[in-house]
Amino acid sequence: MNKLSIIVPHYNSLIKLERLLKSIPDNEKIETIVIDDNSDIEESALNLTMKFPNVIFVLNDYGKGPGSARNKGLDLFNW
Repeated sequence: MNKLSIIVPHYNSLIKLERLLKSIPDNEKIETIVIDDNSDIEESALNLTMKFPNVIFVLNDYGKGPGSARNKGLDLFNW
């Protein structure tokens, strides 16, 4: 089965992240991965894991920007 993987770098913008996640259809062929780039709002981000159980949330230990967050998301795949 082919899958579409969406990698979302995130930093300190939960309202926009939640709006984005609501816009992605809940479909078994779509995989969504959110890489949090060491935001200051980790507790609130954990609440989103309850609202979106099919989304994979990864917390980055350090902030290196959106490019690094995307690369971390790509590293989750076994190419």
